[in-house]
Amino acid sequence: MSEFAERVTHYGTKCRQHLSRVRLAHVLALRAVGCEQCHSDQRVENLICESFGSEMPAAFETKLCEVLHKVHFMSLKVNFELFLNRILSTIWAFHFTDLAPTISVDKPLSLRELATSVTESNATAREFIIDKIVPRYGLERFETVLEKATHIQLRDLLKAEDLSYWPQIYAAFEIRNLVEHCDGHVSRVFRKQLAESWNKSTLWAHSSWGERQKLNELTKVVIDEEDVTRTYTAMLKATTLLTEAVLRWGSVKVRGRV
Repeated sequence: MSEFAERVTHYGTKCRQHLSRVRLAHVLALRAVGCEQCHSDQRVENLICESFGSEMPAAFETKLCEVLHKVHFMSLKVNFELFLNRILSTIWAFHFTDLAPTISVDKPLSLRELATSVTESNATAREFIIDKIVPRYGLERFETVLEKATHIQLRDLLKAEDLSYWPQIYAAFEIRNLVEHCDGHVSRVFRKQLAESWNKSTLWAHSSWGERQKLNELTKVVIDEEDVTRTYTAMLKATTLLTEAVLRWGSVKVRGRV
């Protein structure tokens, strides 16, 4: 196995492990909510007080479950986002010379000139350029950079496997932003993005949230256990599919040079 293949495989394996650890923590946390022994643990009581303050919600267990769903949902998104960043960085690091001339004209011309003139031994310059090219967040930004570098279309890759995978992941990224910045309250931009057509319906309709409530009736997004489970499943499968696709792409690139 080549060093490129080893690196890609490593990141795929680590992402699947981290996603599964988040889901494991979620399952264990939910199980503990109704456990009397857990509630008698002073460490747990102290953390609950720190989490909710002196005023406990009336429906405490319901509120606690909502918080646990949200925390673990956010963790899934962060881990999958890091995986996309690492995979794209690896693609660029190992195929820098081939990819440098593809830097878009909307990037500063000096960056493109620098990339095409950098020697293989100049690791610092390469790292600087890769950091500018590969996004750190944003699903659609990752998708664009991936397609330009490899011609792999992530949404089509997932669609071929299951129609719900891309809508679930896309919705998860948008909902994370909504929860983080607007306390889950739906905006006009959010509705427009999730109303995008997908297999004779909309992205929203194919997500776990869309199966519960219509987009035009939505005022605030709520995250429940089904959403976490479906997001975990979609991201786990996406990690495997993308890893395999990048490995195939890498092997073709190597054969093309022989």
